[in-house]
Amino acid sequence: MKYIARISWVILMLPILFFQLAHANLPPEHQTPKIDFYTEHFPPFAIDDQFEILGESVDLVRTMQRLLGQPDTIRIKPWARAYQKVLREPNSALFLTARTPAREALFKWVGPLTRDRVSLCQHKSDQNKYDDINLLDKDIHIAVTRGYPEQAALEKLGFNHIKLTNTPNSTINQLLKKRVTLISCSPKTLWDLLIQNATPTDEIHLTNIDLYEVELYIAFNHQTLDKTIHAWQHALELSKQSREYIELND
Repeated sequence: MKYIARISWVILMLPILFFQLAHANLPPEHQTPKIDFYTEHFPPFAIDDQFEILGESVDLVRTMQRLLGQPDTIRIKPWARAYQKVLREPNSALFLTARTPAREALFKWVGPLTRDRVSLCQHKSDQNKYDDINLLDKDIHIAVTRGYPEQAALEKLGFNHIKLTNTPNSTINQLLKKRVTLISCSPKTLWDLLIQNATPTDEIHLTNIDLYEVELYIAFNHQTLDKTIHAWQHALELSKQSREYIELND
């Protein structure tokens, strides 16, 4: 059985290996340029443990870099700062980025890499039941990470007290310290963030309010050549057979 499993793995990896060889033999004028990648500390997608950058989305982007013969250029920065860098700097990209109508023309896109859901969360000591965003008091205090789509969504709904933070960890800390009533959070990442904070995982509860579901992409600087975007998209399609893609979408 082990032998059969090894054969099956090799068969699955053959398209990736052929693509690597083909791309490695392309003349220099057809190679894709080096891209500087940015992401944020957002477990389990991306984790900065001071010595190296880890995480499910990081692993997938590195798989794509290897397919294209690209070096590992991934760096972690606060989201708003990384977002502005990729808006300004050619040959740069940001992941995982929610592809929203407001952002559509600002970047060129490769993906989707995965999907996510964003909800409102409350402290476990809060006995209120939150079921309908339209019934929330517009003066309720809500913390969100600066530059995330929920900031614009809540502003559009007319909420008056939106506390902006620089990182998802800071957003969670605002609720743990009871400086706000609600925060935006991803159910997929909440548990990991609490563990990173050395916080009991039952301290924060999901409400019944979902703000949106979204597909997450790599956002490339808008000056990136279309042929470069096509090469990265093709690398992603090949990577969908990889362990890294499967784990990100598990």
